[in-house]
Amino acid sequence: MDEFRLLKLKIKRKLGINVEQYRESFLRRRIQTRLHANGLENCAEYLRFLEKHPEEYQKLAKTLTINVSEFFRDKELWEEIEKMLRRMVRKKTMIRAWSAGCATGEEAYSITILLNEVLEGNRNKYYIKTYATDLDEKAIKFAKKATYTKIKGHEKWFNHIEKKYIVKDEIKKLVKFEIRDVREPPSHKLLDLVLFRNVLIYFERKEHERILKNICDSIRPGGYLILSLVETMPDPLKNLFLPYNSKLKIFQKAACRS
Repeated sequence: MDEFRLLKLKIKRKLGINVEQYRESFLRRRIQTRLHANGLENCAEYLRFLEKHPEEYQKLAKTLTINVSEFFRDKELWEEIEKMLRRMVRKKTMIRAWSAGCATGEEAYSITILLNEVLEGNRNKYYIKTYATDLDEKAIKFAKKATYTKIKGHEKWFNHIEKKYIVKDEIKKLVKFEIRDVREPPSHKLLDLVLFRNVLIYFERKEHERILKNICDSIRPGGYLILSLVETMPDPLKNLFLPYNSKLKIFQKAACRS
């Protein structure tokens, strides 16, 4: 087995990232970034370096997922989420979502904007709330300011001042930001939708099962969990999360068991 293939296997086993989802040219460029940072020449040297310095895996994870925080990231996914929300609002009048690992807030505001668009003129008939958590205090402070330089459509929900886009108060008031570790028991229960994308990769693979069990405890029966395309569901949890859309990594909660 060549060193590049072996490195891809190591990444999957250690971080839970399915790098087969990446374009090879992109993956090689990202790995080369870490080689250069450590003064290494090739994958063989990098594999030996990882054995001696396991903390490097987390730096590699960050490099592989750089620039992932943006509004309505992954068009196909958000089109599917819109369909899911439209079905939800026909059945219930309270919708609660959680952006776990929300970074600078774009995802949390995206789901809240989409919910408001789905409800159209019936907003007052519904209770909606988005919880948004992250361990990074600076990121949470930035998210609360709700001021961005780049958006993807949906302009009506922003005030455009000079070169900045500021989320309107009617959206901001529906999002609650908190500094929180996803490894802790969830502070909110019976959620309808949890977006948990590009978060598991920052933890050791052995922690994934415990973290996802915590996430499961926050979701109502029949609610939904969304992972990123490069993350995988641990085999022991496949009785808790049933595939809803395997291509987009959307799962539906079954009955949770300890």
